Amino acid sequence: MKKMKYLLFFTFEATGVVENAQIIGAIFKQIDGLFWPNGDLGALNEKGQVGWIDVETQVENNKTHGTIQIPLNVDLEVAALVGASIETVTNISAFPAKVTLEKIEDVYAELRKQVSERAKEILLQLENQITEKTTKALEELKNAPSNRETAKTN
Repeated sequence: MKKMKYLLFFTFEATGVVENAQIIGAIFKQIDGLFWPNGDLGALNEKGQVGWIDVETQVENNKTHGTIQIPLNVDLEVAALVGASIETVTNISAFPAKVTLEKIEDVYAELRKQVSERAKEILLQLENQITEKTTKALEELKNAPSNRETAKTN
């Protein structure tokens, strides 16, 4: 499995009770060919550029709402195109729906931030170790008999 570059976060609402498979199917069917080949989710999926689509739903008053997360391994421009395309979904199953792109997360930016923070921790640990060793070495030098003291006793 390739590492995904971007994670698209959507919210949605459908005016009826729908299942996850219907939501995913509506997305693939309604944006198919809209901006082929760059924005076609099916083509991107066949190339392995779409990760596992995560859908969480809640049903209240015979309406379904929830979130959709779509990981993509594409350029930022294509991620934005896919996000805007998915916002054009107007029906899920037989029910009118609205899908809204909330944000696009740069997965590598978050990973770079985590790596940078960990590198700072490691550097601080190393600096502390070096300082401790240097301090200990200086103490040993201070406490060691000097050549002058050794010469006086002879």
